[in-house]
Amino acid sequence: MKDELLVGVQLFPFTYLHEGVEQTLKRLREWSAVNAIMLVSANRGESKYAFGKRWDSGHENVLGPYKAKGGFYSNPHLDLYDGTALKPVKCPEEGLSDIDSLDVTIDAARPLGLKVYAMIFEALYANQPEALYKNTAIALAQDVLGRPAMQGCYNNPHYRNFLLAMTEDHIRNYDIEGIYIEFEGWGMQSPSYFLGLPNKGMPICFCDHCMDAARKRGWDGDRARKGFLELIERRGAPDGMPDDGAFVESLRIMLHYPEVLAWESLWMQTRQRMFLEIYGTAKAIDPDKKVGWNVNSPVQTMPVARAAYDYGTAHNYSDWVKPNVHNAFAAGMFDQSVHRIHHGLLPDTPRETVMDLLLNVFGYEPPFEAEPFARERFGTKTRFGPQFVEHETLRIRRKVQGRVPVYVGLDVEPPVSKDASDSLRGMEASVNAALNAGAEGIIMGQFYHDWPRESLEAVGRAIRARA
Repeated sequence: MKDELLVGVQLFPFTYLHEGVEQTLKRLREWSAVNAIMLVSANRGESKYAFGKRWDSGHENVLGPYKAKGGFYSNPHLDLYDGTALKPVKCPEEGLSDIDSLDVTIDAARPLGLKVYAMIFEALYANQPEALYKNTAIALAQDVLGRPAMQGCYNNPHYRNFLLAMTEDHIRNYDIEGIYIEFEGWGMQSPSYFLGLPNKGMPICFCDHCMDAARKRGWDGDRARKGFLELIERRGAPDGMPDDGAFVESLRIMLHYPEVLAWESLWMQTRQRMFLEIYGTAKAIDPDKKVGWNVNSPVQTMPVARAAYDYGTAHNYSDWVKPNVHNAFAAGMFDQSVHRIHHGLLPDTPRETVMDLLLNVFGYEPPFEAEPFARERFGTKTRFGPQFVEHETLRIRRKVQGRVPVYVGLDVEPPVSKDASDSLRGMEASVNAALNAGAEGIIMGQFYHDWPRESLEAVGRAIRARA
């Protein structure tokens, strides 16, 4: 195995409660040829309706669900948060509240030759109430109706300073390879997501900070608000389909209110500035520590989200990027994209036509029926195959032009599909697809607790076969 090939895994500390620290790390090195641990260190639990898996000590049998509460699994250094009203909360879970899980991991990983990254999040919704940072309300974004949303605002100085303090805390105080950051702001309340007109959620952010930022750019926030509200009203109009069709009517509204798309641009620019500030803060404190970014599946499966995120600029704020090229999860997101565009913009067009259009836009092969494994794991009826992994890896590497490594994020899959030949599908085929397309490494997602032993070992076989 080449030294430069990174094989990483995302890991929640609650795994240690059931499987042990050293045992878990040794198992990952032995089974999967892992050489980098991405430990969830701050600001992430399981969302309201999600549960992790609790395995036995040998990672052979699932004993039941586990609800991670979130908060800080590392020990926050509170003096660094003086510049914000937001204060970090130590993880309240029994067995984790009285230890520094990041230090514990570092101590166990170093003798095994494993790199350690602190994985930090800005996801509010994934923390249980008792683990949310204090004074949360002061930093919440505001939706188009004026309601607080479960998403921080990047223009809010308290929120920005909290994210920068969280960055400094982990870069300054831990002997780690670097930080690995996941921003989950591509959710249903971002403008780009709303342009597919989902059934739930409202576009953000219309707080005073964002209205001021727009005004400095010469954009009228009140008109952006009116434009979004007209799109919402048009979709729910009782008189049925507009005479010119839903697509033309939506275009008419956006032409009349160009501020709707300007609001997407504002959101994108603000987010990009946050990336740059985090990267600059980390490098100012310790230039040798790496900053890597998770890029969520909507960027691979939603047209406006893809347009809003440009891999070609990633080198300005990244030492590496990890695109989520998750076969089953991405297929589910693609299906949602088709559904929302069909119902919101093209309801007078057959759904199959909308799907074919998006497949052609993205250059994807059609997803195929998912096996029971993927149905149970992701609740999706379809999934993409290794061709999707190869296609996206090639595309993203062309965009980054060799300026930053690409560590492809892979879904957990069965070693071999029961419904196809060994060579076409399965975990090993996806690993090979990423590496054959030139990826400098892979990162196993969602999290270690999602992976059965046979899939972990399939990764190891694929990696070692390339040695």
